[in-house]
Amino acid sequence: MSFWDIVNSPVILTLVTLIWGSLVASWVTALWQKRSHHHEVKLKYAQEVTSAYQEYIRMIRSNLDRLSGKDFDDLHSHMVSQARIAGFLFRDKRIGQSWQTVIDKLASVRALRVEGRDPTLIERKLREVYEEADKAVEGMFKKLV
Repeated sequence: MSFWDIVNSPVILTLVTLIWGSLVASWVTALWQKRSHHHEVKLKYAQEVTSAYQEYIRMIRSNLDRLSGKDFDDLHSHMVSQARIAGFLFRDKRIGQSWQTVIDKLASVRALRVEGRDPTLIERKLREVYEEADKAVEGMFKKLV
């Protein structure tokens, strides 16, 4: 029996196929798990950003004591850091920039509220914030799909 006959025997071909098949299967599984993990991280981030945004809105609509204390400083700095992370996590700088625009508009509405301006002006500015935030949230979730 020659070397070529041994290599082409059904037993050897089956063993080689099983080895290569298991290597390819484990490689595909590792890639799938990595992609799934990245998707999960992005989804958790999107949920965290939207909940922080909602908390920011609730804070603006609540009493004035919360708008000038440590709670506001912590939430505002958290939102700014989230906006910066967004550009890196989603690999699209426009998402981070859109959230930065939302944060800037929220800060201006907060300043109007602290100054005691007309409530109708504040509501009009908040509607502008809602439109920008809708675009930012939509951009994040489009990148998730």
